[in-house]
Amino acid sequence: MKDKNMSLTIGITAFLFIFIISLIYILYCYSYYDGYQKEKYLEEFNGRNYDYVYERLSNKDKLKIEDFNKVIDLMYNKNTLESIYNTYYRDSKIYNNSTEFINEYFYGNRKISLDDIEYKQVGKSNLFKRSKFYYKKINVSNDFNNSALGIIDNVYFSIDNNSTLIIDNKRLSCVDNRCLVEYMFMGLHEVNYISNGFTYYGLVNVTSNVRDININSLDNLVNVDFDLETGVGVFNERINS
Repeated sequence: MKDKNMSLTIGITAFLFIFIISLIYILYCYSYYDGYQKEKYLEEFNGRNYDYVYERLSNKDKLKIEDFNKVIDLMYNKNTLESIYNTYYRDSKIYNNSTEFINEYFYGNRKISLDDIEYKQVGKSNLFKRSKFYYKKINVSNDFNNSALGIIDNVYFSIDNNSTLIIDNKRLSCVDNRCLVEYMFMGLHEVNYISNGFTYYGLVNVTSNVRDININSLDNLVNVDFDLETGVGVFNERINS
């Protein structure tokens, strides 16, 4: 009788144990896993693990990590912004000082929340497989501007007749004064614009909300003496001065 009761107790205990483990696993698959992934992606971005972010960007195969790092460097490296200010803007009178310039273009003082990330989800988590998540768009902001990180397609830049446009040291092909970039990172980019015998430098903020940008409308364009071979430029005068 004792053996029978013992066997019954062991059987019930084993059943309850398996039931609880199965319930936990089901909850993990259907309720916890997806939320944990989103929190993990948020944590890695706020922790400035940008290699991790790039590897999980939607359509990352379209662009190289070096291009992503250029955007990150412009938006999250104060030393880079300080160097740009001293090279191009210190004597331009567009900004009163480097602090004002950095405050406008630096995005590293503010952390984002889950609501700032747009995810691309592939598949659905169930008992046998897990969904995969990718960063589709990461909305970022500072006290002056809104921007974003991610990859978008079909961005047009309008320029004047007989002009040349270089973005991040890459010369664009243009037809009828419109330059198409099939894929590019959102965020800040360096612009070198050659028009009417002059060269201008500026920064352009690319987001998914604006896909047709008139280079002449940039309010930070300054006339520079620019060497295309060395990529070095110094301030000459503001384009609208």
